[in-house]
Amino acid sequence: MLSWLIDQVLLWSLQKILTAVGANIVQIGYDRTSIDLEFGDAVVSVHLETKGERHQEEIREILRESGFRFKEEH
Repeated sequence: MLSWLIDQVLLWSLQKILTAVGANIVQIGYDRTSIDLEFGDAVVSVHLETKGERHQEEIREILRESGFRFKEEH
């Protein structure tokens, strides 16, 4: 149960950050069961609408500062 609580807190933190910077969350996917993951890790896929390149860079910077690791797929 503890991992479920931690997952909820991390997802809430991500949502809070994205909302604070004005990103429009279109879709969120969540996976903790992939065989490619280390124990305790999760993959969160987030589809966003942004206000352009500058806004996207702001989002990247804030996520990095907050400790999130990510890769972008277009």
